[in-house]
Amino acid sequence: MKLTKNLFEDVVAYIFAEPGAMGAAGSIECLKSNGESFIFFYIDEETNWQKTKECFDGINGCKFNGPHPKTFYKESLLSLGGNDEIVTKIKPGWKEIAFDAGNHFVCKKEYSRGFIEFFSGMKPYEIIVDGMNKIKKEHFYEKLDDIANAFYRQEEADQELTLKLEELNKNPEYVKRIKECTREQGVDAMLLVLKEFGVEITFMELKQYGFRKAGIM
Repeated sequence: MKLTKNLFEDVVAYIFAEPGAMGAAGSIECLKSNGESFIFFYIDEETNWQKTKECFDGINGCKFNGPHPKTFYKESLLSLGGNDEIVTKIKPGWKEIAFDAGNHFVCKKEYSRGFIEFFSGMKPYEIIVDGMNKIKKEHFYEKLDDIANAFYRQEEADQELTLKLEELNKNPEYVKRIKECTREQGVDAMLLVLKEFGVEITFMELKQYGFRKAGIM
């Protein structure tokens, strides 16, 4: 296979196998938004790591040695790179979904929640071994546009909420009222204060907002 920049256009997810990974070690399997996929070995001379980085920008800046700290599905925490000081790092704009025995399932951030929901009930090794086939078989790629649009709408809403909370935290009366909420009163008391100051939100919505801000969801 000849690597070109055009080959990697519209890649939305990939499975990266470390050189010592179980399965197709030293390979990258890529998925495009139209459901097409291709696999190559970055340890081969013609498709070596340097050539891969030149053609596939999504891999640049990444380090792979065990699971990323915020990987959603992880089973085997085996690090295969031989250097415990190296921690897996994913390029900004991408997110690791699953890890098992040196294999990483990574997708663009805007599709991550959709992939997590789609893979619900599967174990990490099942996602690594059969995830691409399941995506094609169930035509999951046809939902990617809707998933991305929902992500962007949620991101915009989160930004608005962040600005509101930042503004409220500059309001002495709001800060005073929040501090007056006791542990016994619980979160409900804080939610009532938020509502009085124009932010109506449930505990679950607030919790999910916090997870998103932390990069967990």
